[in-house]
Amino acid sequence: MTDKMTPEQRHKCMSHIRSKATKPELKVRQWLWNHGYRYRLNVKSVPGKPDIVMRPYRTAIFVNGCFWHGHGVMADGRCMMEDVVSSKCCKIPSTNREFWVNKIHRNQERDKRNYDLLQENGWQVIVIWECQLTNKKLEQTMREVELLLNENMLALHRKPTPIPFHTEEEPLPMAAEGGTMYGEKPKHIEVVAAALHDSEGRIFATQRGYGEWKDYWELPGGKIEAGETAEAALHREISEELAAEIEIGSFIQTVEWDYPKFHLTMHVFWCRLVSGAPTLKEHEAARWLAANELESVDWLPADFALLPCLKTMMQQRPK
Repeated sequence: MTDKMTPEQRHKCMSHIRSKATKPELKVRQWLWNHGYRYRLNVKSVPGKPDIVMRPYRTAIFVNGCFWHGHGVMADGRCMMEDVVSSKCCKIPSTNREFWVNKIHRNQERDKRNYDLLQENGWQVIVIWECQLTNKKLEQTMREVELLLNENMLALHRKPTPIPFHTEEEPLPMAAEGGTMYGEKPKHIEVVAAALHDSEGRIFATQRGYGEWKDYWELPGGKIEAGETAEAALHREISEELAAEIEIGSFIQTVEWDYPKFHLTMHVFWCRLVSGAPTLKEHEAARWLAANELESVDWLPADFALLPCLKTMMQQRPK
């Protein structure tokens, strides 16, 4: 393909192409937003700084330009320069061809490193190509993306199927059979949590600043001590965590959840502040979230399982 521009014109043209908020990326963002999905943009802490990050779905979305990322072009180091052929959506200029092939090759190598690193850390990687976002293809492409998101969400929160233990050894005598033969019963923790709402109908969420689940979000609350009722434990925990007094309203739901090291039973109540502004004593951050903002943070798994019920109540409850 003969380049119709001079080298100076080509340089000026290429220098004005943006790497963020491109038209294809805006199409994807608008579709996701209009269909109720919330996300973050260009998160530096996520490998490769994906265009769109959906933490609740543990998914990174890259919206790639066909030319810059070599869609359908094998430009790796194993190919001779003359063997690199343009694809339907990636036309390599004949002018300064070696420069462009090498640049596409470097981009492809960087992409592969980022995708591999994300997948090794448990992230789902979705790559959307510019040519898949034409007006005719946009809806089909995004429905396929939506399917991948939902499948990954189910995989993240599906309880593992127990694997039966098979043995060909003869059973032990009855005198030797006692206790738990193949492992201890998981520890059971019973907690209580407050769906604390304000006059605008928003829910108060707190972010953990410690432990294995650091930076994940949860409803405030804590363990029920021996001899305590759930309501008494909730009053005590909110006073200790937030230095505030609450009025406990209706019971919402009990969530049962198997974490890797323990089983959690969480009783959740609808609550409102009576006195004192919430002051963080144990958490690193807090936010008031509207119903349409609930999925904008990374919830602990048990709290995430509560969101559909919580969202429905927030939408139906008068402010």
